[in-house]
Amino acid sequence: MKIDYRDYEDQITDIILEQYKLFTPAEKRVADYILTNPTAVILMTSSQLAKKIDVSEATIIRFSSRIGFSGFAEFKRSMQNAALSDRTLVKLERSVSKNVETADFFYDAMKNDLDNIQETINEMNPVLMEEACNLVCKSKRVFVVGSRRSAALADYLYFLLNIALDHVILLKSDAWEQLLNVDEKDCLISIGFKRYSKETVNLMQHFYNKKSKILAITDSPLSPLNNLADLSLKAAVESDTFMDSYTAAMSLINALVAYISKIQEKTLKDKLSKLEEIYKHNSVFYK
Repeated sequence: MKIDYRDYEDQITDIILEQYKLFTPAEKRVADYILTNPTAVILMTSSQLAKKIDVSEATIIRFSSRIGFSGFAEFKRSMQNAALSDRTLVKLERSVSKNVETADFFYDAMKNDLDNIQETINEMNPVLMEEACNLVCKSKRVFVVGSRRSAALADYLYFLLNIALDHVILLKSDAWEQLLNVDEKDCLISIGFKRYSKETVNLMQHFYNKKSKILAITDSPLSPLNNLADLSLKAAVESDTFMDSYTAAMSLINALVAYISKIQEKTLKDKLSKLEEIYKHNSVFYK
């Protein structure tokens, strides 16, 4: 069955709802779970899904066939591909067609940022965060990469880390010459969200081959960055507009750098003192 990846959630929902009355009671339980937990479903095998909702695996396969797929594997693959695809045109059409007051539009946009931060906090693992910070601090060199829309986050992280740590390197396009001597003592922090940049993944593959440690900041268990990373941190980036919201990702970066600063407190104090002298000598700020 062919799904238009630009709007797959609505299409799958429509297909299921059109046939809902024809489903058996067991199939209706499958439908209900898929409609309310689409992200969870695409990470499960048919046996895991069957166990989760207490139906037979045969029911899962029959349900997939009933809605037009050859089996659960094809259904899940279509949903996975769709989840990784870009839906900017659909999101743009929806956002501009909303009939809301101007004040509410601004409120909703900023409320969306708050919701992403809250979701990121809810899913945050403090132990994993601490492990990520220790990994960065113990590395000989720290490389930072983010392509396209994620490049701004990479720049921001580099700016902060370059104060807290020595030997921080921001990788730009055509960065291969900077990677001549990469080894297992180095660390790469890779930032990437849908639509995931091939350039970022290719650079990660190089570090992976060199046995360097890799920390990924991304948005989904399906992200290709997870396949190469030693540690992955998730930031929610959902938005009703054509552009994703990176507010939670920036907040996550702030939290990481704050803890790294705590680890590096003694050396950071000396660095900041020297920086203040440079700022003052060169009249960098008005005050």
